[in-house]
Amino acid sequence: MISWKNSFKKISEEYALTLKKKEALEQLLKTGRISQSTYDDFSKEIDATLEALENQKKALMEKMKAKVNELETQIKTLEVFLVNLEIQRVTGEVDETAYENQAKSLTAGIEAAKQELSSMLNAMDELSLKAEPVEVKEVLKPFESSSVAYEEPAEEPKGETEEESAEQFPSVEPEPTVESSTVEEAESEEKVEFEPLESEVFPAAEEDTESELETTKEEEEVLL
Repeated sequence: MISWKNSFKKISEEYALTLKKKEALEQLLKTGRISQSTYDDFSKEIDATLEALENQKKALMEKMKAKVNELETQIKTLEVFLVNLEIQRVTGEVDETAYENQAKSLTAGIEAAKQELSSMLNAMDELSLKAEPVEVKEVLKPFESSSVAYEEPAEEPKGETEEESAEQFPSVEPEPTVESSTVEEAESEEKVEFEPLESEVFPAAEEDTESELETTKEEEEVLL
């Protein structure tokens, strides 16, 4: 029983230490303190150690599975002995002193086997867990000072773009202007239509009217 516990403790401690080395190596690469080639060299060694420990874990798991079967069988056997002892006590086949001694031994053996079985199952659960590989998503380069002043990029206006505004509000083309000569002609035509009639338009009519008036006056004088 003690052998598997020692093996389990040794493998677990070495496995945890190797994982810490792996994590430290990842941090060195992320911060840019080591090159990719150096990281690859150390990573191969660490991965080889982890693989060897995984194989040891598998071998220990197989031994522990066999031990679990033995413990389960042992517990069942001790429980059968305890049942028979109780029956012998009831039937009077064993005296009280012998019963108490045997019952005490059987009960202690059953409890010890159960505790050992529980510890072994918990250890097997821990051994079955595998470390997840750590992926380096981004390699950060070391900070380098630069004499060039940093300029923040100008913020683009959040409003509509020129194309969108042009689509929504198309430009209105100016109407063609009317030439001044055309306007003057139109105004002159309007003036002609509404000008008062002058006397020169009908000169003959005025002369006839005057002659008629003179004739009328002469006739009146004759009558008088």
